[in-house]
Amino acid sequence: QLIMFSSKSLKTIINIFYFYRDLGIFTQIFIIVRYLTCPWHRIINKIPSNTKILDFGCGHGLLGCLLLFHDASIDYYGFDHDRSKISEKIDLNLKCSDMMNNFKDIDFDYIVIVDVLYVVPTIEWSQIFDYKVLLSKNGNILIKETVNSPKLKYYFCWFQEYLSISIFSITKGESPNIKSVNDHKIIFKNNNLIINEHYSIDKGYLWPSHLFLLKP
Repeated sequence: QLIMFSSKSLKTIINIFYFYRDLGIFTQIFIIVRYLTCPWHRIINKIPSNTKILDFGCGHGLLGCLLLFHDASIDYYGFDHDRSKISEKIDLNLKCSDMMNNFKDIDFDYIVIVDVLYVVPTIEWSQIFDYKVLLSKNGNILIKETVNSPKLKYYFCWFQEYLSISIFSITKGESPNIKSVNDHKIIFKNNNLIINEHYSIDKGYLWPSHLFLLKP
């Protein structure tokens, strides 16, 4: 069964459609497709209540929107380099910015990175990981990343991302560079990040997703 088409998902789609009602139908459709292709509930379930999180590469702030429905005690902040998406969120009361300096005085419990690394050149990943200085003493990095297996899901995902990045320019970044789980583990280790947990979270979805919980 495809979880993305469950009755609970349909209710969430209605909530998302209403939440982003001022952004226009095409943006609403894009955000809903983004919701349907990612197991957000499995990411959210790893974030404890009453924590402060930074969503790195937040896009339209979908994670923040979903947290409002799921657990409003989680203090959400979002960063994205695409100013056009950030400016659209001003009236949505999501604390988002395209300037990382705005977060320098905040101690986060989690930095959450969802489907960002595969559109960033590998050589630049270390620059992203350097933002671990924003974490509190016991803070963690939670990464959900698209991986290259199972192969059928990978090919389906790669084609969709190619259209999004290279053809329609909906997503800013490099052409999709989707790595294996083992490649991620090696890169994390080389950046002095300890892997506390990692496992597949794509059951019931058409896209290959893996979750990593890292400790600096």
